[in-house]
Amino acid sequence: MKLRSTLQAAQDVGSNAGRTLRAARDSIEQLTAERERLLQARSLGTTSQCWQPAVVKNHHLQLLASSPVTSEARLRDVDMALRDNTLVINSSLKQANASSRLVRSIQSKLNALQSSQIIRIEKEHAPQSFHGNSCTPRTTSADCSIR
Repeated sequence: MKLRSTLQAAQDVGSNAGRTLRAARDSIEQLTAERERLLQARSLGTTSQCWQPAVVKNHHLQLLASSPVTSEARLRDVDMALRDNTLVINSSLKQANASSRLVRSIQSKLNALQSSQIIRIEKEHAPQSFHGNSCTPRTTSADCSIR
């Protein structure tokens, strides 16, 4: 029973690591998209300061006005969040791998234990040998004679 409870705990750890991994990957996708928008807005801010035809400059200013906050602080925050999520992914992968190794180890121990119990049960319930006597388990004691 102890092995089975340890197996269940290891499987729970593995599933929790998988959920954490999926959440971190989703967060990385969102942060990457936001980072791209911030970088585009930053480049638009720089290009609006250069000489350009009025039509192009107005278009860039409209894009810049419609973009979210373009502060460098937000870009640093997004970069830090990306690094944090990368670390979370790495630790979740290590945890999931360790959990799967533990699950495989416990399952092999359980299989070995079950097979040894099956062999022991078969030996206990096997008919006893009569070592050369003509007696079988179905014959009566009167039929068996020691020669």
